[in-house]
Amino acid sequence: YGGVVWQEDKFAQLQEFVRAELNETVVGIAKLVEQILTTTFAISKRLKGRIDMQMAFALSDIKAQMSGLVFPGFVTAHGWQRLPDILRYLQGIERRIEKLVSDVNRDRANMSKIEHVQNLWKQWQGKLSPVEKRRPEAEAVRWMIEELRISLFAQQLGTPYPVSDKRIIQAMEQISG
Repeated sequence: YGGVVWQEDKFAQLQEFVRAELNETVVGIAKLVEQILTTTFAISKRLKGRIDMQMAFALSDIKAQMSGLVFPGFVTAHGWQRLPDILRYLQGIERRIEKLVSDVNRDRANMSKIEHVQNLWKQWQGKLSPVEKRRPEAEAVRWMIEELRISLFAQQLGTPYPVSDKRIIQAMEQISG
């Protein structure tokens, strides 16, 4: 069922296949969206109120990260396939907040690596054409940065592949040619 069909009977078969899977898929997506929104709300609640000035930069970074992950239309923008990753990134934020209280300096050092890679990524994005930005390889770099955050702030959640600031920079260089 993985292609274009031109015969009426094959189309009817494809339609039945999709119809049978659709409800289960929609329910799965709705459950993930609910978990993401619940986690986002819980994190936002933790970020409100008085904050220690030593943690201000980290909390500002967390808010910026969250706004890039969850916003009106995020499911459509990121695609439903990304939802499990987005939930994991939010869980990574929760772990980061828990660790932040005990080791602000380590968080700041890790945040410095993220900022460096993000700045390089933004400069690199500025050099790409609109078509090049939409290429899957180019879009993957954005998600590599999220995986780097997991690697640095919430290692116990794991990443699907090895990631580091050097690997991200190499990926951008390879794509640029």
